[in-house]
Amino acid sequence: MKLNEFFKLSIDEQVETASQGDYLGEREAKPYFIFLFNIGNFYAEVFYDEMKNKITRVKPFKTVRILEPYLEKVDIEQLME
Repeated sequence: MKLNEFFKLSIDEQVETASQGDYLGEREAKPYFIFLFNIGNFYAEVFYDEMKNKITRVKPFKTVRILEPYLEKVDIEQLME
């Protein structure tokens, strides 16, 4: 799927498509838990609002800079052993 096609989907379809991609990680930014997926040639963040108990937003992107908060959680110590 291409990024412009993804934008045309409803939020429910975006969530379903993202969840079929590769799960890469998560982070917390109150009140959200944000889940990161790779969908081929782009990424998508899925925002779960714990106060509302529902997914409120899906943010597709290609910019690698947005991956930085997830990279901070990667423990590279194990790779150096």
